[in-house]
Amino acid sequence: MAVNKYDSIDMDAYTSVAIELFEQVRDRPLVFPEHPGDKNANTCIEKSMELNGIYNEAEIESRIRACEYLWKDQKIPARIKKIPHQDDGVHFFLNVYVPIYGWLVADAMNDPGIMIYNEWDGKTDCQILNNYTKILGPEESLEALQKSLDNMDERVKQNSEFFKAMNLHFGEFRERYLARMRKKIVN
Repeated sequence: MAVNKYDSIDMDAYTSVAIELFEQVRDRPLVFPEHPGDKNANTCIEKSMELNGIYNEAEIESRIRACEYLWKDQKIPARIKKIPHQDDGVHFFLNVYVPIYGWLVADAMNDPGIMIYNEWDGKTDCQILNNYTKILGPEESLEALQKSLDNMDERVKQNSEFFKAMNLHFGEFRERYLARMRKKIVN
């Protein structure tokens, strides 16, 4: 009889570690690149690649996934949508394998300081944080990742002002979030 590599794993600990690592990456602020080579960028690409690497080190099976979207379909202010930009985009997230549940969606893009972010229970899919037009398969997702990395500097050049406006918008949300947290402490 074949031995399943997951038979000797404490599933509660496995899931708990997967959630903790997810939250560590998720909780870092989402930051769009404002110029080519911007080392402060922390978008879905950076977060997904980092979390995938961390999971691999922790021997938690994961894979990068992608979906296509249009900026015009996203919940962002009209004033930002009016800034010239490429409308099409690719959003990256992970599938995480949890043996008793299978492959689950784990999207760590948005941090808790902005309007919508994911809580993940390690048992069910969390929400994909973009209004997508198409989810790509595993192989297509890796091809999209490579293409996005290869074209990153050009895309940032074309969208620099738009990305700056998005960063300001998210900064405003974080300020309001911190103000609410300070108010809780004082009251």
